[in-house]
Formats: sequence, structure tokens, C-alpha cells
Amino acid sequence: MADKFEKKMNRQVDESGRTKRYVLKERESRYGSQKRKELLPEARDLCKTMPLVRTNDVEVNDTQFGKLVRGKVIFLENVRSSRDCIQHKGCARGGPDSCANFVWTDPAGSAGSDTPAPITFHDVSMTNFCVHCYKSTVFGADPCNTDQKCLCEDITTKKELVDCKIGGRIKNDFENTGDIGQTKWERRMENTVGETQTMIYNKNETARSITISAATLEVVMHADSDGQWHTSHSDTLQNNRLMKIQDEQVCYISNLPANVYPVDIAVGIQEIKAGNDVTTEDDEEDTHVLLVDKGPLEATNLHRDITRHCKNLEYKKFVETPITKTQSEDLKNGKPIFLNSRSDSNCELTTATMSQHSGSWRYPNDDGAKLWIHQIVHSAIDVTCCHNPTDQPTCCQDTLPEYCDCQDVTNATFRQCGEDQTKKALFIAIGQDLSGLLTSVEILTEEDSGMYKSRQVDIGGCSGVTPFPSPTSSATGALFNDLPHVCTGYECSQFKIDGSWEGGFTLQKALTDWGSSVVFDDWKGVKPAWWIIGGEPDGILTEIWGGNPPKNISNDLKLPNKINRPCMAKISEHEAFITAVPKDEATDSNFAWIFNIQSNTWENLPRTLEKRLGVSCGFINTTSGRFVVLAGGEASSTTEIFNLDTRTWSLGPDIGVTLYGGSMVSVSDDHQLLLVGGFNSITSQVMSEIRRMNETMASWDTVGQLTTA
Repeated sequence: MADKFEKKMNRQVDESGRTKRYVLKERESRYGSQKRKELLPEARDLCKTMPLVRTNDVEVNDTQFGKLVRGKVIFLENVRSSRDCIQHKGCARGGPDSCANFVWTDPAGSAGSDTPAPITFHDVSMTNFCVHCYKSTVFGADPCNTDQKCLCEDITTKKELVDCKIGGRIKNDFENTGDIGQTKWERRMENTVGETQTMIYNKNETARSITISAATLEVVMHADSDGQWHTSHSDTLQNNRLMKIQDEQVCYISNLPANVYPVDIAVGIQEIKAGNDVTTEDDEEDTHVLLVDKGPLEATNLHRDITRHCKNLEYKKFVETPITKTQSEDLKNGKPIFLNSRSDSNCELTTATMSQHSGSWRYPNDDGAKLWIHQIVHSAIDVTCCHNPTDQPTCCQDTLPEYCDCQDVTNATFRQCGEDQTKKALFIAIGQDLSGLLTSVEILTEEDSGMYKSRQVDIGGCSGVTPFPSPTSSATGALFNDLPHVCTGYECSQFKIDGSWEGGFTLQKALTDWGSSVVFDDWKGVKPAWWIIGGEPDGILTEIWGGNPPKNISNDLKLPNKINRPCMAKISEHEAFITAVPKDEATDSNFAWIFNIQSNTWENLPRTLEKRLGVSCGFINTTSGRFVVLAGGEASSTTEIFNLDTRTWSLGPDIGVTLYGGSMVSVSDDHQLLLVGGFNSITSQVMSEIRRMNETMASWDTVGQLTTA
């Protein structure tokens, strides 16, 4: 009986009566939560934590099984046949092996015994994927319609078998509802409203590729021409994974991770489609990752399916980093998250990360009951910030001042914190151009080349800098209590570290036509003190504000004359230079004074060489002495230089254009002057150039452009 059984079933029976058979577990489909509900309660409970896969058992002999183990393709003949076209089944190894023993009793018993003999079946099974291929028996004809089918003779490797297995285009549908209270946009961003995801397998390229297109993310993965998908198995394969988030003008490129298997993903997507018309949230497990920008990538030798998706876009390298759900929610809500802390000089340096764009896609889950891994992806930028130890509250400020304090890193300050915090910046606010009064703000820093570049600009909501509350050109400003302040009209506002404006204090006299000011670190015990002039209609009275919070400490300091449109410059820790055109006296020059806050005295200086209404002024300290420089004025393009040691005026370099109403500021520890803003009083052209005078005082050189003049 056993001999007949072995011959009929093509199985091996050893001397102990154990029969070994070989079974291929051909995966057909995967079932989701809806199909699970159709199971008996006992089966549902038994499989509640495991994948639910429909398979077809295919028996093979030991020779065929051995080929599969060695990675070969086998063919099972006569699966289904017609007279002229024979259908075969081709199979290849596709998953883990298993082993089990079953006992069958031979009812005829063993020879010489009345007791039935048990036969043990040792089942060796292997998860595989199989395809149907066809062979024509008619020479010169095509009864198999091979345009739509695979020919068996074309399948020589697993690469061709995969071509037959994976459909050219597969669409999966998702039927989800999202969280209560979410907007339509938020639901779309999280792929939580009824959506589709499409997978395309491209076998027309020698290097096969798989493209997965979700609502907010596209993923492309490709092999080399030999069918290898990982760089560890190929000498030529590089940069074979693309992740592109919708609406972002960047393509993120990397090598395919060693634990990602595109063919398994494609087959899994196909199996899920075969078992489920629609899947739901109950079939998904959320994961969250960052795409951390690692710099530009040279776009050479990239697969055509990558370049097709990235036409005219920027290529960047990236590293994928997993994050928690809480961190992902913070990024979505515009908050920074903090990763990868390390110690430096007793302080703790931390990577602060912000999301730029977000998207998501789904790929098959190989473990557990859920069908899909729903991966939520954030493209991210990062900066390094400093965190003070509890017992050293000033550690960062004392030892690592180039970094922002981590507690100061917000959405508004993030890009600013990417700069060296010891690098001084030029803050420019409000003004006037040909369209009218401005509210714009620019922050300029000096590049290594010596040019000045706008780091944060607001010209209609394109950055994190909040515009000034009201448009104006009649104002004065200063760095007061470590924050930029601007006074216009009666109100003085401060620019906070989070990029917003906040009311500071109210002047006694409104700046209605002009204003100028200087800040002293200490004015008779008041620290700091801000001296403001220009708010009194008769041009005599001034105001002094000091302390933190600011208080008005004096309105009694009067100017020597009634003046029109003054300019001030701090020339020492206790002296200020002032020049202006007098209001009640005809003159062809400006008056000038120095005020000493320690002695409370005015010094009359020689009048200027030219009359300069709306002049710019500044202090410069050179190897040859200390000087005040005047530039421009109504209908003037000239410069005058006042030698503070000899108390004499001399002509300086020409600006190149007539300049009215510009601003001058000392930089580089008072060794250079910058001239910004203003307009040509003859042509009314707004001046956008930034000009610099160095210690030679021989020229004004263009070193940048204002974004908003």
C-alpha cells in the first residue's frame, strides 16, 4: 500500500515509514479587517496578531524543490491546456520556509502484521510567488495571444518572472474618515479621506523601476540592469531611491536601504489589491520619519523615472530618521523638535529640527495583522542650539555664544539660529519707495566675501519676519535693551526675538517729520539711556528714556538752536555729535555741536563746508584718528569728514549719486561705515545699494542691495 502511495503521489518513503513531501505555498492575496470579520470567532482570535494570507498549495518533487532553494525558476507543466496553447506555472522562491510532521495510517497494515502501520508525512513548505506562462504548439502561429501573456521560453531568471508577476499598474483605494475637527486640507495632508495610491512597475527599462504615487508623496525605486536592487550587490548602482513631497521644489535622493525590498513591496501591494476592494484605517499602522537634508546632489547618471519626476527641481541628499508620533504632531503644528544631544564645554548641544513639507504613502506590512504601514514623512531642516545645564544657567552664553539658546528656538527664529550668533547683523525697518510708505523689515549680515546679504525679509509674507505695525518714513531706531526699537509718531515698538513687534513706550512729543537718536550704556546711573531728538515742532526739546522697562528720565535737555532734520552720531561713551540746518536762520552750511553727557555741556563746532538738509552721518575710528563723516543731503553727492582731533572739516569721496535721507551706521567695531537707503533728490530714484567706507576713507564701495529700497 505504501509503495503504491509513494508512486502515485511522487513522495519519498524512508525505512522508518516517514513520507516527505514538498509543498509550495503560493500566495494569492492578503485579507484586511473586513475579511477578518468573516472568519469564525475561533479563527479570528487565533490570527488576530498575524497576517491573514490566502495561499494555494502546490506540490513539487525534491528536485524541483532543490532548484527553488538555489534561487532557480521551476515550471509546472499542464496547469491548464488547450489544443494549441499549453499553460504552465512558473515559480520562484519568495519567502521563509517551514516544516511540519503529519501522521497517516495505512489501512492495509504493514507486511506480516495485523496492525495498521502509521506513515509519517514530513511536510517541507516554502512561500513562493508563481506566474502563468504559455507555450504554443503550433509553429508560426500565435494561439496564446502572447501580446497579453508571458511566454515560458522568455523566463530564464527571476527578473523575467517578476516582470510577469507584477502588473504594470495597480491602484489601491483607501476609505478613511480622519479626525473630528480636521480641515479638508489637514485630512488630505494625512491621507485620511477617500484616496487612491497607484503603483507602476516599469519593465520597459533595462534597469527595472517601481513608482508609487500617493496624494502627497511620490516614491521611485529602481534596480540595476542585472536586476539587483541594493548597492551591496552591485558595483554600479547608486542613488536609486527618490522621495518627492508634493508642492516641494526638491527631489530627495538616497541609496535604497538594505532592509527595503521593492519586489516584495510590489507583490504585497498586488496581493492586498487581490484580497480587498477597499482598505480602511483599521488596516494601517502609522510610522513617522524625517528626511534630513544633507546637501545638494549632482544630478548625473540618475534613472529616467527619477529625472522625469524631477524636471527643473533641485536634487538633495537625505538621511531618513524615525521620530515619534508626538514629534511628528509638533512638526505638523509648526513647532521644532530636538534630537541628538551631545556635550561640549559642559553645555549640551542639541539638534533642533523643523518641518518644511509633509506627505505620506503606504507600503505593505510584513508583520502583524495590519495590511499597511502608513508612513508620514517630513522634509526637515536643522540647526544646532545650546542647552544650559541646571547648575550652569549661563553656560551657553559664556562658552558657546555662537549658538542660540534652545529655549529661544521657535518657528520665527529658526533660520536666524542657523547663523553664527556672534555675527553682528544690520537691522533695517520701514522707509519709503516709489509706491509709498513701507512696513518692510530686513536683517543683513556680512558674508565671508565682504558683501552684505539679506537673511530675513518680509515683502508680503514670504518669511518669518513680521512687518512693522504701520507704514512710515519719519522715524528713528536703535538697539535698546538688547532689542531693536523703532519710534514713529508717539509710539516706540520693540522687535522681539520671536520675530514679532510689541509696544514699548510712548513719547511725550510725536516724531511727525524727522527723528534721530543715540544710545548710551550709562547716563548718570541710568542703564541704558536712549536720547531722542526731532519731536518738538520748534526743534529744541528732546527726550531721554532709560532702564528696563523704559521710563522717561528727562524732557529738559534743550538743543542750542532750533534745528531742522538733525543727524546724530555717538562718538564716545559720553559724547554725541549733532548736525542740522537751522530753522530761523538763512545759511549755506550746517550747524554742528558735540554734547558731553558727563559735564552736561555743548561744544560749538565749525560749520560744515556745504548745506546738507537730510544728511547722513556716522562715526569711524581709523589708525589715523577719529572722524565724523557726513554724506549727501538734498541735491548733494559729496562727503565731508570732520577730524575730531583737529576739529577741522575736509572733503571726502563722492557718493556717485545725490542722496537724501539715507542712514549711516558704524560696523566692524567702528572701523567701517555703511550707508543705506535714501533717495536721489533730483531723479526721485530710490536707493537700494548698500555702500561701505573703510578706514582709508577714500571711497564708497557697493557691498550689497536692499531687497526693499
